[in-house]
Amino acid sequence: MGGYFFVFLSHMEATVSRAQYDELKAKNEALRHELAELKRLIFAAKSERFVPAAVADEQMALWDQELPHDEAPSGEPAKEKISYERRRRKAKHSHPGRTPLPEHLPVRQLRIEPPGQDTGDLIEIGQDITRKVDYTPGKLEVIEYVRPRYVRRRPVTTAG
Repeated sequence: MGGYFFVFLSHMEATVSRAQYDELKAKNEALRHELAELKRLIFAAKSERFVPAAVADEQMALWDQELPHDEAPSGEPAKEKISYERRRRKAKHSHPGRTPLPEHLPVRQLRIEPPGQDTGDLIEIGQDITRKVDYTPGKLEVIEYVRPRYVRRRPVTTAG
């Protein structure tokens, strides 16, 4: 076989040399690769995109570095004083919390003791209080649920 290929284009026939065919094939592959890269930039997930930025003048090269002009020849960098101001942070919890319940409402207190527990030999060390507004037709009131916290007077020892 010779170095020529026959290319059929709809109604025409063309004869192309092997060198021209290889050149056109390489160009076609390059264009297909470029198209695939552009599609990846447009349609791929944002994390897969990489568009290299031009290197800024102040950006130093990783290799072949020269000393910056403000650095002393001894290798010690020049010193400058930097100061700034900042606003104080608010409290740890920036959430304001629940609006306080109105003080003029009557308060009903319910004390909830631990079930099945004799609290006679225990010392109360604190309370957990939950306040809730209760509505009965024609009347609003605050119900306070008080849950006392206890500890034993003496540590329990086991005979062993």
